[in-house]
Amino acid sequence: AEHSPDLVHFHTAFLLYIVLDELISYYEGLFEHLEDEIERIEEEALRETSDDFLVRLLHLKRYVFAVGRLAEQHRGVFATFSRPDFRMVSGDEVGPYFRDLQESLNRLNDRLFAARESVNGAFDIYVSHMAHRTNALIKVLTVISTVLLPATLIATLSQLLFRLPILSSPPTAVLVLLALVLVPAAILVVIRARL
Repeated sequence: AEHSPDLVHFHTAFLLYIVLDELISYYEGLFEHLEDEIERIEEEALRETSDDFLVRLLHLKRYVFAVGRLAEQHRGVFATFSRPDFRMVSGDEVGPYFRDLQESLNRLNDRLFAARESVNGAFDIYVSHMAHRTNALIKVLTVISTVLLPATLIATLSQLLFRLPILSSPPTAVLVLLALVLVPAAILVVIRARL
């Protein structure tokens, strides 16, 4: 009212318009902060793997949804103000102001919806990135298991079947040592050829 004293003197609906305009301006200010934060989060989603980042991402996601819900709740009220049978704010003198408010709110809601989609996209990027890292780790562990299992099996069977210490018989020791080296090497060659 201090910024637009002329509007207040015209009609009480103008004061309502000023209050609602300030409300939309406040939401737009919140949204400007959100846009910057969402851009940072989207960039970090491909690099970060920490639990702290996930906590920040989930906090931002909840915050964006909360602001979106708050702004969405005003849609019905603003639509009522635009109806021609709502006499308090209808007419040529006041009506255009409230139609402008409704358009501003609709634009804000559209932007907040896009922000929600962006945050969901950043969350999907993070989950996909973590799944890719987990798959790479599982692949390495699988190769290690595949290589070490036959060597362990050969060493165990040689002890059980021959019932001799491996190094007491030179031909047996050489045969077992060759098997321990050649079988894992052959497995590694096959794995490398398939990748």
